[in-house]
Amino acid sequence: EEIPPVVFMKPAESLVEPGKPIAPPPGYTGQFDYETEVVIMIGKSGRARTAAEAADMVGAIGIGCDLTLRTLQKELRAKSLPWECSKAFENSAPLGKLHKFDAGTDKLDALCFAGYVNGELKQQGNSKDMIYPVTRLIVELSKYWVLKEGDLRTIAPKVEEKQERAPEVKEKKTRKKATK
Repeated sequence: EEIPPVVFMKPAESLVEPGKPIAPPPGYTGQFDYETEVVIMIGKSGRARTAAEAADMVGAIGIGCDLTLRTLQKELRAKSLPWECSKAFENSAPLGKLHKFDAGTDKLDALCFAGYVNGELKQQGNSKDMIYPVTRLIVELSKYWVLKEGDLRTIAPKVEEKQERAPEVKEKKTRKKATK
């Protein structure tokens, strides 16, 4: 039996603009992990019923990072509790620069991506190796929500890469709140 995609949401407060420092919430001392993900910005509102409709909804693509308070997540999961606090905390979604999607040159089923920490390659992959194609995920999400122009959707790699602790950040700088 096929397992449906795991979906979780992050509030606007989770977004971190490109180049801004990241850090766990004040007082958190457990394991702090990251995963490089493909980011899709929805270019037009609606619901996709087919892969072609889904591809037509993509407005921009880029790379982002999904930060996880891993120790907290394990504690919550062990108690069968929701784990949003471990995934959707403030500054848990650093974004790279997005670029306008061009269906003629950008292939959603063959997007190469890489994640670097302090200039060192930590993770790389290709969307062709993901469990679900990008367009299928957009169709799946469309079953539950009308996707809005400017919405961001992140898509994780197929195989969970070697998890490493996110770099320590000693100073947290303020930032402007990200908007659509």
